[in-house]
Amino acid sequence: AVAQRDLGALFARGLAGMPEDLAQARRWYEAAAAQGDADAQHNLAVMYAEGLGGLQRHPAEARRLAELAASRGHAKASALLMGLPPEDCQGCTSKEDALLADVVGETEELLEGLWHGYGGGQAEAF
Repeated sequence: AVAQRDLGALFARGLAGMPEDLAQARRWYEAAAAQGDADAQHNLAVMYAEGLGGLQRHPAEARRLAELAASRGHAKASALLMGLPPEDCQGCTSKEDALLADVVGETEELLEGLWHGYGGGQAEAF
């Protein structure tokens, strides 16, 4: 797994005579991650979070991989988790979007409550 992860890193950065090829890096990270390599899980999580290496952005998969790596003590994976949207956020692309969605939802509930408190939502003529 370590050698696979290291090959992924060489392709990701274009080092040691390897061409920079994020799709190839992803394949090596996937192989190492499947064997439990926390660094590869973290690197693959970043690729899913950012949509790199031919992947579509997939925050849920990024979170799953980051959680696996974090459970193995990977500090960068723990930090990555803080920047990913919550699992139940449909369509959110970042933690900021998720927080904004929460604020908007709470504001709408508050306004609806105030409106119903001032006449039950019925418009009154002046």
